[in-house]
Amino acid sequence: MTSFRGAGCAVVLAAALASGARAQVPAPSAAEAPAAGPALRDAIAALAQDPVRGRELLGEVERSHPIIADYAALLTIASFAATGDSARVAASAVAFGSAHPASPLAGRVAALEAQAAVALGDEPRARAAFATAQRAAASREERATFALASARSLEREGAHAEAASAFVAVWRDEAPTAAAREALSALEAQPHGVGAGARVITAGDWARRCRELFAAFWNEDALKACDAALASRALPPAERGSLAALRAELLFRDRRYADAERAFAALPDSRENRFWRARSLARSGRTDEAKAAFEKLGERRDDWGARALFLAGTLYEDDDVAKASERYRQALAQATRAELRTEARWRLAWRAYLEQRWGD
Repeated sequence: MTSFRGAGCAVVLAAALASGARAQVPAPSAAEAPAAGPALRDAIAALAQDPVRGRELLGEVERSHPIIADYAALLTIASFAATGDSARVAASAVAFGSAHPASPLAGRVAALEAQAAVALGDEPRARAAFATAQRAAASREERATFALASARSLEREGAHAEAASAFVAVWRDEAPTAAAREALSALEAQPHGVGAGARVITAGDWARRCRELFAAFWNEDALKACDAALASRALPPAERGSLAALRAELLFRDRRYADAERAFAALPDSRENRFWRARSLARSGRTDEAKAAFEKLGERRDDWGARALFLAGTLYEDDDVAKASERYRQALAQATRAELRTEARWRLAWRAYLEQRWGD
C-alpha cells in the first residue's frame, strides 16, 4: 500500500509549500490579507529550515488569523507526520476537529490521522479516519485508496472474512482504479489462496463491476466482468437481461461488430435493439442487410426511424446517390431532433454542391 507518511503527509506539506498555502482556503478579507499572507509565508519558509520554529510560527498564524487558521493547523500536523511523530499527529488531529469542526480540510487531516493511528497500532481509529478521508476524497483514485487502506487494516487485525468483503467492495465498486487491482491481489493472497477469494465474489459483484467499468469505458475488462456474471446461474433474470444489453453495446464499442450483431439479435425485440443490430451489420460489412434493416425501421415515424433513414442514406452514398438523397430527405421530414435535421440538410447541401446544383 502507498505510504501515507512518505507520500500523503509529505505531499500535503510539499503541496502547501508549492502553492503558497492557498489551495482550498477562502480568500482573506481585504483588511486581513496584508497580514495573513506574509505571516503564513514566513511560517512555511521557517518550517522548511527549522520545523520547531516553523510550527511555532504556524501556531501564531492559527491564533491570529482565523481565515487561514485551519490551513495553518493542517501544515502543523503534516510537519509532525513528515518527521514520523505519530503521537503528535494523532493528538493534533483531535484538536483540529474541536477547533475547526466545519473545515473543508478535515479529510486531509483524517488521512494523516489514519496513518498515524496505523503506526500507533490503533486499527479501529485508523479505519474511522480512513472512512472520513474517503468521504472527503477529491478523486475516485483517492477514494479507492482510502477504502483499500481500510480493508488492509482489517487484514492486519486478522479479520480475514471482513477484509475479504472489503477487498471485494473495492475491486467491484472502484473497478477502474489502481486500488481495485491491488484489492484483487490482496484477496488472492489471503490465507486460503485464490479459492477463498473466488468464493466471496458473487454474480452480483461481477455485474456491478461490469457496470462500473462500462461507465469508465474500460471495454475489454467490462466484457470479461459481464461474461463472468452471465455465466452464473445465480444472476436474477432482470439483471441478466440488462447485462446482456450492456454486453452487446460493449462488443460494439470494442469494434467486434459480428459478435455485436449476434448479441443484439439475441436481445428482446425492440426498435432500439433493431437499430443497433443494423448498425452492427453495417460496421461488419453486411451493408445490403443493414440498408434493409434501417429502411424497415424508417417505416415508422419516430426518432429511431429518422436516425435509421439517415444512416441508410450514408450507406447509399457509394452506389446510389439518388437514393441516398431520398433517405436524407425522409430523415429530415421525420426528425424531431435539431442536430439530426441539421446533419441531413448538410448532406443534402453537400450533394447539391458536388452536382453543381447551386439553386438547391
